[in-house]
Amino acid sequence: MLPHHQWKGKVFFITFCTYHRQYLTSGSREIVVHTCLAGNSKLFLLHAVVIMPDHVHLALSLMTDEQGEIPIPRILQAIKSASAHRINKYLGRKGRVWQDESFDRAVRSVENLRGKIEYIAGNPVRSGLVSDPADYRWLWTG
Repeated sequence: MLPHHQWKGKVFFITFCTYHRQYLTSGSREIVVHTCLAGNSKLFLLHAVVIMPDHVHLALSLMTDEQGEIPIPRILQAIKSASAHRINKYLGRKGRVWQDESFDRAVRSVENLRGKIEYIAGNPVRSGLVSDPADYRWLWTG
């Protein structure tokens, strides 16, 4: 697994993919967006999230708990584990939903954060899924 570099007080842009890039059903995407929203203000501060058919993009700020800053691997483990459990239950199956690896990049300025949120919001349009980001059900911007 690649190291996850973190800088205190920074926002992160994170991407993770489904196992073998398998497509998530509509119901599964709904589960993932609700899982991310459930973690908002508890484990992280969410700025934007989009659940694409085979990957997820997040922009979030790290929060702290009694042990200090909550690390990205712990956040992703919480999102992936909870959503995989719910998706498998919803689909009546067992098995992997997510790849182990993820990609994270520190967002170093307000302008860069705006750009990442625009990228997240525009992803469904660029992929040809909708013509307007507002029409994509699995997009949330704070």
